[in-house]
Amino acid sequence: MVLHEDKVGQTYLLPLNLFDLIPSDHICFFVKDVVDCYDFSEINGKFIGNAGGKAYSRKMLLRGLIMATIEGYRSSRAIEKQIRLNTPYMWICGGDTPTYRTLINFKNEHKELIEDMLAVVLAAAKEEGLVNLGVIALDGSPIKANASNKNTVTEEMLELAKKLINESLIEDKEEDKKYGEDNVGDEVSPKLTLKKKIKELIKVSQEEAGKEKKEIEEIKTENLDLRFKFTKNEIKQINLAHNEIELIKKQRERSKNNNWENKPIYISLT
Repeated sequence: MVLHEDKVGQTYLLPLNLFDLIPSDHICFFVKDVVDCYDFSEINGKFIGNAGGKAYSRKMLLRGLIMATIEGYRSSRAIEKQIRLNTPYMWICGGDTPTYRTLINFKNEHKELIEDMLAVVLAAAKEEGLVNLGVIALDGSPIKANASNKNTVTEEMLELAKKLINESLIEDKEEDKKYGEDNVGDEVSPKLTLKKKIKELIKVSQEEAGKEKKEIEEIKTENLDLRFKFTKNEIKQINLAHNEIELIKKQRERSKNNNWENKPIYISLT
């Protein structure tokens, strides 16, 4: 058997067509067909002839959000990652890479449009036998959609669409609180570093104790206030740092060096 050459970093004479990399039965084609039936001229009209930077296509944003919702992605940060890394999302968004903040703004500005279109997509999918209301998922059959903005949908479909969009908006707000509004996610925002969290925790502890100064000798797992969103990894970091401090104290005791007595101990939380 001949070994294939490692092609990482190889450049291509002609650019790849993302369409050719997507399975023919992927749901992105179904979503595109349904969303393309909607008339966006009125929505896009307010951006035509205006000064400033270019706004992303409303149709493109809607396609991305609808597909993500069907596939179970609620968080705008998670959707942004799919758009940047997942080939079908790259294709359905035309290679554009809107940030999670753009997606959140679009959700808030066009909540009713997203709900209505999601209901239409679900109705069309149900009609074709592609969706079960118990589990929101499509099997990806490439069927040309016959839905349009004039199609009526059942109350059940509309309520389900509203529920899904509301859940996504709630999750976005929770992530903003956790990561900070200017942070993509996965890592703690610079505004919410572990050191900052510990300082805030001590500050609150002092306020609750009614004292201006309070010596904190040990921070145990059970004392970590959930309002500061300590992750399991951060709790592990704190415990490791505490163990390191104890080791340094023992080393100082063994050294019998009086110069160390009143010197504070500094530990890196990283």
